[in-house]
Amino acid sequence: MGLGLTDSLSIFNHGRWSSFAEGPGQQHKYVLHVGLGWMAARLPWCRFRLDQFIAKHHPLLKWLVVDGFGFHEGYFRWKSHLDPATARPSLSSYGQRVFDQGLGRSLWFVEGTDIHRIASRIALFQPERRADMWSGVGLAFAYAGCADLDQSVEIRRAAGEYLLHLAQGVTFAAEARELGGIPAEHTEKACRSVCGMTASEAAQLTYSCLPSTSHGTSGFELWRINIREELQGRGVSRQ
Repeated sequence: MGLGLTDSLSIFNHGRWSSFAEGPGQQHKYVLHVGLGWMAARLPWCRFRLDQFIAKHHPLLKWLVVDGFGFHEGYFRWKSHLDPATARPSLSSYGQRVFDQGLGRSLWFVEGTDIHRIASRIALFQPERRADMWSGVGLAFAYAGCADLDQSVEIRRAAGEYLLHLAQGVTFAAEARELGGIPAEHTEKACRSVCGMTASEAAQLTYSCLPSTSHGTSGFELWRINIREELQGRGVSRQ
């Protein structure tokens, strides 16, 4: 976020974020793109032209900028954006879905990891928005922590028909931790309880499900679909 802000406010040097992302920060490329989303939420010329802003970034990873934007709005502007009556930002139709993923991720923190409150909040939103929000919850649950056995059972039950979306979010968390070289016991527990596999296996699953080519919007969604289908084939939805 800081490097993105510095680039955007600088007259001459606009390459700090890219240099870091392609160098020391390469292992944390997912979080770096999320950070750009936080930055975009703070600058009016990015905030209101987010589709244009992300267009110059990686065809798949640019959607994590939108995810970060959604998280920012849910976490820092929760009174507004966690109200289902509030209109989503002016984004492409798919961008609004990824925004909801970030919004769902923010719920893990805004609601203090209280699964009943998270589920109740999501239930207030339109049905077509809930799956993406549960995907975000799954990512935060597995990445940020507090994954004890009782809580894992509880969150699976709360996700209900959106269990595969929750599990897909969990695999994204596993991949981000493996790529960054920062394994965590709670991520391991979350992967075993929700996905029925180790964190390393969950991370490998995401790698194997990457689309062979990038297709912009459809590429990121195809990745998520591939993961859910693989999880379903392994019986996750029947556990």
